[in-house]
Amino acid sequence: VALAFPLAGAARADVQFLGSASTGMAGAGLALPMFWNTESANPALFSYSPKGFFFQIPDVQLFTRNISYSELQSNFGTVSNGGLNASNLARFAQTFGNNDKQFGVAADLGIGYSGFVIGASGGAIVRTHPNASLQADVRSGAAIQNYSIGDALDGYGYGYYSIDFAYGHEIPYSKNPTDPRLSAGLRLRAIRSYYSHQFVNGTQIINGATTSTLAPEMNGNNTISSNGVGADFGFHAAFGTKRNYYAALQVRNLVPPKVGVAAT
Repeated sequence: VALAFPLAGAARADVQFLGSASTGMAGAGLALPMFWNTESANPALFSYSPKGFFFQIPDVQLFTRNISYSELQSNFGTVSNGGLNASNLARFAQTFGNNDKQFGVAADLGIGYSGFVIGASGGAIVRTHPNASLQADVRSGAAIQNYSIGDALDGYGYGYYSIDFAYGHEIPYSKNPTDPRLSAGLRLRAIRSYYSHQFVNGTQIINGATTSTLAPEMNGNNTISSNGVGADFGFHAAFGTKRNYYAALQVRNLVPPKVGVAAT
């Protein structure tokens, strides 16, 4: 559950900073009466949308930890393999096995009409986890042929596609223009997810192998996919003499989509 308390003096606009940065700050900006995308915006905010047809600005989010964008260009796979480029995992370990790395990308767009919104989104996030032996070898600057056969690096990838259906509507309880404006919204998400977990051992790393080893939970499959449907709920209030004070509530995964995986 994300809560946002009243914010004063916010100007009305058609976009909001509700992206990866806002998500990382527990939904900061949730109460602002603006929306950015169909996937993470408070669905109650669609009650503010134009009465006619409208197109939402596409949103692209990038995320990295302990690695730069330029360094990961050849190390990111497709969404349908969880974003994991398993054929490059050994060479990745040779250079980037000094610590955990994370990187991801997500994008979405949407169209709407008078409070109704249909959106499409997709994304993938990858984590690589080297063991202590590999971290020591990479940090030492040793020649690759001198790396320990006890080295190992795990690669985890999770990707998804989602179709979102949302609706926001004002709650008609009063015609007095100075009374608070209350609205609520609901978003349904049909999601298909993809998961992959593969690893390379010391021999594969030293040889720069273009193959990797599947983790036990993969049961011989390169990816595990699943489908699920989830629901989010949102509430928004605008009050004050000019309705320029706001409060909001959003419940993500009111109905969980159940697209998780039991990973090792």
